[in-house]
Amino acid sequence: MMELHDIAAWLTNLDTDLLANLLDAETEAEEFGLKRAHELSQGPLSLAWLAQDGHPYATRFVGPPPQDTAIINKQGDGRFDASWSAQAPRTSRGDITWSLINSDPVAAWLDEGTSKMIARPFRQDINDHVEVKRAELANRAVQTTFSKR
Repeated sequence: MMELHDIAAWLTNLDTDLLANLLDAETEAEEFGLKRAHELSQGPLSLAWLAQDGHPYATRFVGPPPQDTAIINKQGDGRFDASWSAQAPRTSRGDITWSLINSDPVAAWLDEGTSKMIARPFRQDINDHVEVKRAELANRAVQTTFSKR
């Protein structure tokens, strides 16, 4: 049976260890999200191909898009793909937060669509993939913290 001082020793730094493990997990999730963002930003369809196919992302186009609409085709110098950045995980008011940002001015138009172009929901795709990974990583962080005790 554990004595009170043994329990106190066991609990010492538990919150610090757990926070450190969760921050590591969020760093891994952020890297995973950034990787997914780059994957989605390197679609293979050229502007010439899109024009030849009748501009399949135009709202006037009849028929399904040629690929998952979250995939953004790499064009020219690859500015959209190069515009991804991440803000490292940090703690704020008891939460751990981080952000993925695409600073290319066309990012909002692509994600939300316009009167002439259908929405290209890359942000939702990234969020969906990251949330699954975050849950897996957070679970691992908790297990790691408690297995060391």
